[in-house]
Amino acid sequence: MKFAIQHLARANWDLHEIATFAGHRSIQTTLLYIHLSGRELSAKLADGMAQIHAWRVSMLQEVLG
Repeated sequence: MKFAIQHLARANWDLHEIATFAGHRSIQTTLLYIHLSGRELSAKLADGMAQIHAWRVSMLQEVLG
C-alpha cells in the first residue's frame, strides 16, 4: 500500500483523496506513508504557486475589466 500511496501523491492526487483511498481516518497517518524527494516537493510547491498566481491574475483582470 505504501508504494501505491506514493504513486498517487506523485500523480498530484489531493492529500484528502489519498487518505480516503487508503482508508485512513487521519491525514497524519497518510503523511507517514508519503515520502517525496526535495525535488518533488519543490516542484509541487512551484506548481501550486503558479496556479495561485494565475488565479490572482484572472481575478484582477475581471475586476479591472
